[in-house]
Formats: sequence, C-alpha cells, structure tokens
Amino acid sequence: MKCSAIVLTFLVGLGAARAGESTQPAPAPAEESRIKFSGLLQAGFTLDTAHGPSRQLYGRLFDDRRAEPLLNQFTLTVERALQSGKGRFDWGFKLQLTAGTDARFVNPVGTFEKTARGNYSLAVVEAYLTAHFPLLTAGGVDLKAGQFATLLGSEYILPTANFFYSHNYIFNFGVPFQHLGAFATWHATPQLDVLAGVTRGVNVSLTDNNGAAAFTGGLQLTLLEGKFVAGYYTHFGPENPRDRRHLRQFHSLTATLKPNDRLALVTDALYVRDDVAGGVSAYGLSQSVLYTLSKSVSLGLRAEVFRDANGFFVGQFAKADNYADFLRGDFRAADPKTLFAGRSTYFAVTLGANVKPSLGPFSERVTFRPEIRYDRSTAPAFRDLARKDQLTVGADVIVTF
Repeated sequence: MKCSAIVLTFLVGLGAARAGESTQPAPAPAEESRIKFSGLLQAGFTLDTAHGPSRQLYGRLFDDRRAEPLLNQFTLTVERALQSGKGRFDWGFKLQLTAGTDARFVNPVGTFEKTARGNYSLAVVEAYLTAHFPLLTAGGVDLKAGQFATLLGSEYILPTANFFYSHNYIFNFGVPFQHLGAFATWHATPQLDVLAGVTRGVNVSLTDNNGAAAFTGGLQLTLLEGKFVAGYYTHFGPENPRDRRHLRQFHSLTATLKPNDRLALVTDALYVRDDVAGGVSAYGLSQSVLYTLSKSVSLGLRAEVFRDANGFFVGQFAKADNYADFLRGDFRAADPKTLFAGRSTYFAVTLGANVKPSLGPFSERVTFRPEIRYDRSTAPAFRDLARKDQLTVGADVIVTF
C-alpha cells in the first residue's frame, strides 16, 4: 500500500512537470515602487495692443510681460500618491519645486522670496505629508500637513491643470496660492467630502506676516459617476501685515460638469472681504466652455467678470520682489510702475486652444496653447492706467517628462 502511494505521487508530479506546471509555489510579484518622479518645462510669449512704456500687462501675473519670452516654469515633482480606498492605513508625500518667472508669485513669505534674479526666481510650490485612516465611515479620513496649494478656485499653479495660458482674475487676485498648515478630508459618503483645517494664513510659510492662524475647509459633492463635481471652500483669518484684528474671508464656489466625453463646463465664483480700512471686498464669476475636437485639438472659451469694489486687489507688479514685499508689508521698495487702478470692474473674454503636435511617441508630452484675449475695465487700468481696454495674443508650450 505504501509503495502504491509513492508511485502515485511520482506519476502526479511527473504529469504536472510535463504540462509545464511547477510543483513549487510561484514567487509573489515584486510591488512596483509608488514613488514617482516627474517634471515639466513651460515657456510663453504675449503681445498686446495697449502696451505702455513699462512693458507690463495690467491685471495679469504669470503672463505679465509684453513681447518678452518667458520661461514660466521648470518644475520638478517627487511624490508618493495616497491610496485612500483600500480600507487600511496608508501614507504619502509630495515635494514640488519650480524655477522661472512664475516663481515670483508662488513664493510664500518665509521661503525663497528674496532669490529673484531679474524676473526669475525659485519657489517651493508644495511640500507636504499625507496619511489615510480607515475611520468613521467606509471612505475614512485623509490628513494633509505641510505647504499645499489652496482649496479655493478652479485654476491651479501647475499649467498642466489649466486649459488656458492666461489665468482668470479670480486666480490672479482673488484667491490665495498656498498655505502652510494641515487639514483633514472626511469621505463621509461616496458623494460627499467634508474638509476642515488650520493654516498660518494666505501665501505665508515659515514666516508669518502677523503670527495669527486661519481656518480653511469646505464641502465637495461628486455626482453622476464623477461627471459633476461641485465644491464650496472657505478660508478666513487675519491676513494683513502686523494686524491680528482685521479678518479676511474667502468664499469660493466651483463646479465642473462633463455631459459627455467631449464637452466640459467649468464655473468659478468667489467673494472675498477684508475688514481692514473700514472693509474692502471683491467678487467675481468665471465661466469656461471646453470642447475636444480630436485627440490632438481642443478648444476653449472663458468669459469672466471681476469687481474690485475698493481698488484693493487688482494691480501690476513691476519689480520681481514687489509682490512678496506687499505680502510682508514692506512698501518701501515698490517700483513706481507697480500700479493699482483703484475701484473698477473688469471683464475678460478668452478664446484658446490646446494642440498636441504630431511628434510620434512624444505627442502626449508636448502641448501648444495659443489664445486671444480681450479685457475691459470701468476705470483706466491698462497701458499704465491710461486705457480701459486691452487685446492680447499669447501662447505657451508645455513639455512634460
């Protein structure tokens, strides 16, 4: 009996070997590293019909130089993206650095705001840690701590997240760019996220301009299997230099609707008020319609209105450091061509395209974004406060790697 069992075992093993099947357990596949490196290079150029002697474009930040080639961004990113849908603890991080002309405006107080050489500078765009905790509900809670981009608005610092080369007034002058702090996102249901946290304030980092904390948070709704995403986000606290008494409050509404694979509608609304000087406020609305013609060509139309009710928010910054100087409350170094038009309402219409040239395997890594834009204001603002309107033609190229 024992001999029969041995023979049977040998024959089964021989049959498996002949079928190409190993009798040993297969080794577990090696897990792919979740740490990813990426980068992009962005360069742009803008012409206008209302140019003044300062060569500046009023009401613009990141594309604010007339007839001057700009290396907007050379950005490097390393990150470990958070996986929050696994039902277990997870962690991640992100470090994003940029150099170029955009860095003048995304350099929070306390980092590299004094590194400008001409119009070029360095900046830490984001540097944070993340963690997911399987708590409260099936979606759990995510925590983010460090320096991160603001929750407010529909446009972003990274150009690959925007359709147009130029930014709307809400992004340029209405919302913050970054915060240093921490916030939690509770995935209350598959459709509803609740966010709440604390920051050091608007566009400040290791050094605060008044030493006071601020609140940030909001609600985000996702419906129609992700085809409709809407959010209300807020940020409020003392923001003026050496002033902890007067509060600045932001209220942002954003919505993106994708009725089909080709069409997207993006709505961006904002109200901001600061209690300083008896109260100053601004509010705006921006509506974009984006349509994909083919794999290589998309078209976009953006219409917007922005009311600077007290002339506190919209301007032009002549010297590379002037924007950071104003955040710190240092007005002594302001260039005479750093100008503010005062109380005004701004209207703008932008027609643009995203084109991916036929470059073989590199087609998906290169995007050409031409646009034509018309701005009008109720007070003289353009051409160094001499005209009420401005027509610009601009374009940039983005290369990702």
